[in-house]
Parts: sequence; structure tokens; C-alpha cells
Amino acid sequence: MIKLCSKKNKKIFFKILIIIFIVWNSIFLIDYFRVKNDKLPIFCFKLAGLQDGGTIYYIGIGYKVIDFHTIESLSSPIIEKKIYMSLEYNL
Repeated sequence: MIKLCSKKNKKIFFKILIIIFIVWNSIFLIDYFRVKNDKLPIFCFKLAGLQDGGTIYYIGIGYKVIDFHTIESLSSPIIEKKIYMSLEYNL
């Protein structure tokens, strides 16, 4: 008979949790530093786009990235680009 809460099972569970946390943290930090350097994220999926100059929403595991492209004025076609990262899913 296998005990569900044996010490061996607890150690394996905590090792798996630590590995998952390290992998997620690595993924998040890679995307964070890419966004900080005005580059697009690698580990996110494109969710939606807007017709305001090309704003694009990306979603990752536990965070979202918004790539803002806004036109400053209708007379000049200068597009301002800004990338924003958040730990929320609210769109």
C-alpha cells in the first residue's frame, strides 16, 4: 500500500515545484529583458491586434506584453512604438 503523504513523495513534489518555478522564472526574465530593450517577447502568443497604428497584445504564462504602435498625428506618419509588460491578464 502506497502512502500519499510519505516523505519521499513530498520531496519529489517539492523538487518538481522548484523545477517548474525555475523554468517559469527563466522564461519570464528572458521576455522581461527583451521587452526592456524594446524587443518583442519570445515565449508569448499573439493574442490580438488593434487598428490604432498596429498595437499588438501578446500573452505569456502569467503575464502579458503590449506592443503599442500609435500614430502621433494624421498629417505626419510618424509611428511611436512602446512595449509594455504586466503580470496581469486584463485587456
